[in-house]
Amino acid sequence: FASRYSYKAGILLGLALYAIGAFLFWPAAQYETFNFFLISLYILTFGLAFLETTANPYILAMGDPQTATRRLNFAQSFNPLGSITGMFVASQLVLTNLESDKRDAAGN
Repeated sequence: FASRYSYKAGILLGLALYAIGAFLFWPAAQYETFNFFLISLYILTFGLAFLETTANPYILAMGDPQTATRRLNFAQSFNPLGSITGMFVASQLVLTNLESDKRDAAGN
């Protein structure tokens, strides 16, 4: 995709698919259907695949080939930081407000 269009188009498409997949989790939670969650997760992972396969070659092409591995490792080091931060935010904002847990605890 990046060789046919551009790195920018690949990254923007990846971000758009990732955002659409993430926003589809809200209606999936409202309908409470497993298939809807699978579809939204599938779209989200398509976006992630576009981001990974476009951003990594872009990072390699950005500068001196001698330091390409260092730049790629530095960029990839932010993945665990984002994962840990995302889990913390989800546990503080999302999990504390779940209505199904309150219903189950009340015996309803």
